[in-house]
Amino acid sequence: MNSIESILKISMEHVRGLVDANTVIGTPFETSDGSMIIPVSKVGMGLLSGGADIPTKTPVKASAEGIAEYPFGGTCAVGMGLTPVSFLVCKNGDVRVLPVEYNSALDRLIDLVLPALDKLVKNTGCKCE
Repeated sequence: MNSIESILKISMEHVRGLVDANTVIGTPFETSDGSMIIPVSKVGMGLLSGGADIPTKTPVKASAEGIAEYPFGGTCAVGMGLTPVSFLVCKNGDVRVLPVEYNSALDRLIDLVLPALDKLVKNTGCKCE
């Protein structure tokens, strides 16, 4: 394994330790009214890696084939962003998705229409199967 491969391998092992399913679907917590709230987030990540042989007047060593080996310098950088997207709210057997930001009028319309339809179905005794 060459030097840049080992830098990437070590970096990815550390990144795996930072991001798991609990990062995207957060730890649930309960409110005083009995609602269970589960945060949902979006994770974005960028990785940059690079390296080069450092030219010197004399090589560190020569390989068996006579190829000169010079000192290696390399690095890796990782940037992460965690953005809250929504919350799942569970109360009395009902689950609602509460977005952090509304992206359109359609989101607001759905939030208004679904509870109204739910009340209509409960009041009329209609069973949707």
